[in-house]
Amino acid sequence: MSSDRKRIAELTEVNARLCGEIERLRGQLHVDPEPPYVEFFAPGNPRGWARPRTFGKRFFTDPQDAAWREVIAVAALPHRPAALFDCACRATLQMQFAPPMSWSRPRRQAALGKSKWHKPDIDNLCKAVLDATEGIVFTNDSRIAEVRMRKVYSRTPGVHVRIEAVPHEGA
Repeated sequence: MSSDRKRIAELTEVNARLCGEIERLRGQLHVDPEPPYVEFFAPGNPRGWARPRTFGKRFFTDPQDAAWREVIAVAALPHRPAALFDCACRATLQMQFAPPMSWSRPRRQAALGKSKWHKPDIDNLCKAVLDATEGIVFTNDSRIAEVRMRKVYSRTPGVHVRIEAVPHEGA
């Protein structure tokens, strides 16, 4: 019986040494934190960026386009980072559109979650979101180095936006 107790004491001592060594090694590990990001949802009917129209020497911006950019800006404000991103950024956008009411109910139901491949153009949608978040999330939209974007049908129209700083990859 004493040999069992002796063996248990030896194993307990080895276990304590190993746990101490594991904690020491954990302290030496350098794990990069997740890069800073901003994520928000702007409700509403997504609209693409449109060139201002001209009437003689006057320029006219569609009020609905301006209102959509304002909705995005207002949705982004509460999530504003302490310091604007002034580095390479990645933008992930999901534009959500309500299926047309002219479609039958079964067709609208079947479309939910599926890709929308009709107008508006995806590049114009992207430009509207990036222009609206400039000066709120990042210093200039030229900082966007990568864009992932999708247009889908959904019950809740709007745009999910995630903008994150890209870890420095070297030049």
